[in-house]
Amino acid sequence: MHLNKILQILVGTALFSFALQYLVIPYQLFEGGATGITLIVYYLLKIPVWLTNILINAPLLYLGRKAFGNSFLIYSIIGSLSVSGWLLLFEKIPLSIPLNNDLLIVSVLTGILFGLGLGLVFRAGGTTGGSDIVARLLENRTPLSLGQLMFALDFSVLALELIVFQNLRLITYTLLFVFITSRVIDLITEGGYAGRGFIIVSKHNQQIAQAISSELNRGVTVLQGQGYYSQEPIDVLYCVVSRSEIQEMKALIHRLDPRAFTTITEAHEIIGEGFLETFQPEAKHETVR
Repeated sequence: MHLNKILQILVGTALFSFALQYLVIPYQLFEGGATGITLIVYYLLKIPVWLTNILINAPLLYLGRKAFGNSFLIYSIIGSLSVSGWLLLFEKIPLSIPLNNDLLIVSVLTGILFGLGLGLVFRAGGTTGGSDIVARLLENRTPLSLGQLMFALDFSVLALELIVFQNLRLITYTLLFVFITSRVIDLITEGGYAGRGFIIVSKHNQQIAQAISSELNRGVTVLQGQGYYSQEPIDVLYCVVSRSEIQEMKALIHRLDPRAFTTITEAHEIIGEGFLETFQPEAKHETVR
């Protein structure tokens, strides 16, 4: 186990638990997945969230002990237990955040803190338990992908909350902070330096590649392809640009060949020459024994 990963998980779960204790619960917002179930139990029965979290995750982690690798399981145990630990601590620290009952501000702050916290946990290779573990357990038993399973589980809990509490307004604000959370998680886990990948098929590949190199100062890769109908070999250009260069790239291609066949794909994170060196290999000596 790496010490820096454990610290990252602890900081992440602290941010997540802080937002849950001081923003979500006081304003009676909801959540999906296992956290949503703990909130339902708390709102109805006043059983502490930290306790329900342990009761839900303990059997899930036990079931997953053989299905997951040791590293993932250990980091998930640390993540789920530290959430309960932080919640127990924050319960004993009275704190009121004066936001004038503005649920929009509450939702935005919650989304940011949840996203930062969960992003750090995921980047360290851990989870906070709950629906993530259930989805991984079901992944090989259903035709659904991991993302589809997690969405289905979260949606099911949100639907249950809507049925039980019949408060569409709070569910709507919950969906807002869930959306913000997902975007911030992407920013944290993918390094934040995203762009677009251009795949170009044109009769003027040479001119386009030269213009990209000279005008945008970007590298171009020439891939060997073949037309299905003509069975003739064709060159395919591939180039990745930053967000700020997307429109300039599209204009350049259109200028040189308005009939060029161009596919633009999302490049969530770009590492390497010409872009940010965002990946930092872990130091092998930073281990816990």
